[in-house]
Amino acid sequence: MAGIKILEIWKSELLFYDFELIGNMVNVMIPCRGVNFECKSDDLIEKVVLETLEKYNTFIHAFKFNNNKFYARFSANIYNELSDFIFAAEKFQEILRKIEEEM
Repeated sequence: MAGIKILEIWKSELLFYDFELIGNMVNVMIPCRGVNFECKSDDLIEKVVLETLEKYNTFIHAFKFNNNKFYARFSANIYNELSDFIFAAEKFQEILRKIEEEM
């Protein structure tokens, strides 16, 4: 459910599409404004991750896959609610857009 909501917010795609295999973790492609969602640099994603953590106390693990695209990993625990994932996705995207404009 959270993965679907993040997809709606980011208008992106999942790393894997077999929903039967998704348990408590999902990897969503980070919606950079570059061609085919390719981020301008590794530094951009690192800045977004750090600023999201510093400003909103929200950590989202980001990694580069072998297709040269970055993905954000969202993991659920028993104490997480859907609103936590919505907040994280919106704040991450807000900071991503801000930093993209500055670069």
